Amino acid sequence: MNSMNQQQMKTILEQTADDCVSQRRWVDALRSLDRIVAIGMADAIIWQKMGSALLQVQEYAQAKEALANALELDHTNATTHHLLAKAQFTLGEADEAVAHLLQAHSLNSSAIESLQSAAHIIANAPSATNQDVLEIRREFAKRLPSNRPQSQDSKQLGDAKPIRIAFLSAHFRLRNYMKPVWGLLNHLDRTRFQVVLLDDGQGESEFIGYRTNACDQIHSVRNQSDTQLAQILEDLQIDVLVDLSGYSYPQRLTLFQKPLAPVTVGWFNAFATSGLPGFDYILGDSHVIPQEEEAYYSERVIRLESSYLTFQVDYPVPPVAVSPCLQSQRFTFGSLVSQYKITSVVLDAWSQILQQAPNTELIIANGDMKSPHNQAYLRQQFADRSVDADRIRFLPPADHDTFLKYYDLIDLALDAFPYNGGTTTMEALWQGVPVLTKNGDRWAARTSQTLLHQCHLSNFVANSVDDYVRLAVHWSQPSRWNALAELRAQMRTKLSASSVCDCEEMAKQFGQRIGSLLE
Repeated sequence: MNSMNQQQMKTILEQTADDCVSQRRWVDALRSLDRIVAIGMADAIIWQKMGSALLQVQEYAQAKEALANALELDHTNATTHHLLAKAQFTLGEADEAVAHLLQAHSLNSSAIESLQSAAHIIANAPSATNQDVLEIRREFAKRLPSNRPQSQDSKQLGDAKPIRIAFLSAHFRLRNYMKPVWGLLNHLDRTRFQVVLLDDGQGESEFIGYRTNACDQIHSVRNQSDTQLAQILEDLQIDVLVDLSGYSYPQRLTLFQKPLAPVTVGWFNAFATSGLPGFDYILGDSHVIPQEEEAYYSERVIRLESSYLTFQVDYPVPPVAVSPCLQSQRFTFGSLVSQYKITSVVLDAWSQILQQAPNTELIIANGDMKSPHNQAYLRQQFADRSVDADRIRFLPPADHDTFLKYYDLIDLALDAFPYNGGTTTMEALWQGVPVLTKNGDRWAARTSQTLLHQCHLSNFVANSVDDYVRLAVHWSQPSRWNALAELRAQMRTKLSASSVCDCEEMAKQFGQRIGSLLE
């Protein structure tokens, strides 16, 4: 085949791939792109297209390789840097992802997407500081347009009582995710607060865990523009707006470029400053925001005495199982956190644990590890740290109830850092499995300890990485198995009697703090 014929074939195959992409036939597109590679005609754009398609089918390890090939051929393509960052971040390479996103932004500063993504993920980057988080998010806020007219800027406090408080979220239907939110709302004093739920999410299913209150209002706002939503808040005469989504729902970030209500508060999914001028306050507790770190917040800080993640489980879940180590005579560590939280520093620590505790295994279960290629990538990360492949066991993606039963196989859950588990920590504890975490250098690295310090599990908060490794090895010893089994059997009873599940008290404190803002 001469070079002209090869070029013609490349043109035909590339057009076929583009047609498949337009029809969202990702696998067919990849087949055509693979043929271009096979005939030796892949250039930077072909590798970029391959990486983009691989991202669509969640083959992140292969996407990373393809996009790295694209950058070798053309290091000045902003889109390639952005796509590579997406693959890297999902695989846990947050530092590298931030670097590529900032490079993408420098190459195409007129587009805001890469800076927005960097602002979103910066708190998960191990090398980032609180100052880095503040600076990147403030820079993003400067460049973020406002989609609301100037006339909507001024908000006045209403005279009517009770206080009209609105909660905005795109995630009300995620029952496992909303445990702290429903815990608060189900106990919030309706004689003092008129509650409005602003549903920004998809679907029509019920809010599982929410106890319907005849005094509450629920409005679907998912199809409303920022201007329309701001008008709804004005028409409802909302005194306090509590945003529950933050950067987890970037479609609404433009809403917070200007004031929305007399008081606007970020809570629940806020684990760093927003950097956005529309937020007046951010709600946390003393474990996640020490006073000396207030300078790293664009908002004023409100602290609860309770954990800001105080929770209740108000839906059916599997019963607590007996300790698996007593049955198998082998100790099992486990992590069900999202893959992007398993950073290089986490892999270093987990590898040290497995090396120092030889008769143990580690279970990993998350949706991104359903791919054999992604699994192979992660196994290689452990192999590079001298951990044999048979020490790592992957469990497949599953429905939520089956996912919870994975804890039946785990003796001790290992937390991730610098971005801790939140929902997974609550779920592990409720399934009887203690979670080992460590004190961190930022809010995101303290979300588990705020839960553990509010119950009987403070001794599972390590002071450092070395202490984290030491405690994991300590609990894996057979001499500690009976103590773990007893802890597991009593877990729900003790949690229910502790502050971490006292949502009535948390709601009382919340009401006091919010009320004081309006005095």
